[in-house]
Amino acid sequence: MASGTLVTCLAGVGAAAVLRVLYWASQFVLYHFWRPSKSLTAYKRASGDSYALITGASAGIGLAIARAIVRQGFGVVLLGHLPDELASAAKSLNSPLVRTLVVNARTATPEELSAAVESISDLNISILVNNVGGFPMADPPIRPLSTLSTAELDGFVDMNARSWHV
Repeated sequence: MASGTLVTCLAGVGAAAVLRVLYWASQFVLYHFWRPSKSLTAYKRASGDSYALITGASAGIGLAIARAIVRQGFGVVLLGHLPDELASAAKSLNSPLVRTLVVNARTATPEELSAAVESISDLNISILVNNVGGFPMADPPIRPLSTLSTAELDGFVDMNARSWHV
């Protein structure tokens, strides 16, 4: 009788393990291979060209996202703090619907941010990709949140919030 109960318990544990692996596998497949449920065309405006504002767009992930969005027929506004890299990125996109904004999200004054917003106010911006990057932290950069200084936290939050404002 005891061995039957043991077998039943072990079978239950095995079934739970198999279900967990199947769940992980399904999540992997859905994340990596399933198409988004909403196409980017849903964000196109009927009144002319539609644009995406991409922060941190001069290289890396931001530039790769800009390429993908341009292929979908959108214009892009590339925002970054390095003018030469932004110009090179804009040229590499090979699209007439590319604008650049040189703004340092960490150090820009409210007046500079307002001027940046005004310079793109004529565009139909319907997508925001907030890829502004990180804030320089004291070593070690990865550590418990409780060890960060107030200045580090404020700087990181402020930089990300301000880049969204543009």
